[in-house]
Amino acid sequence: MKTPTAPSDTDAVIAALLERIEVLVAQNAALMAENGRLAARVAELEARLGLPPKTPDNSSLPPSKGQKASLTSVSRRKAKPHPGAHRLLHPNPSRHHAVRALSCQACGADVSGAEQSELCGILGDGGGQAAR
Repeated sequence: MKTPTAPSDTDAVIAALLERIEVLVAQNAALMAENGRLAARVAELEARLGLPPKTPDNSSLPPSKGQKASLTSVSRRKAKPHPGAHRLLHPNPSRHHAVRALSCQACGADVSGAEQSELCGILGDGGGQAAR
């Protein structure tokens, strides 16, 4: 900034600086008021931090909004299968048993006197039975 040489120039510079000071003082007052509001808001939020969380037990939240207890603390061992449940049949058995049906599986009627085809257990893809 140049140093003014004439007194009228000096008066103009002083007037401009005074106007600038007034603007800065107004801005400072507005910022201080906003700072006061923000400090009050921070104090309010810090007070809310100390409160316990809202749960269905201590507020008007519905029970469906509650948290279920985690089941990770309970560890269960894998159940053992039934004895012989996964045992394969011998490919060449030494004995065969003729087992005939006594009653119908669907209706329970006596079928012991009826002619029955002989079935043998064959382990394959489906593990089903095939007629001989």
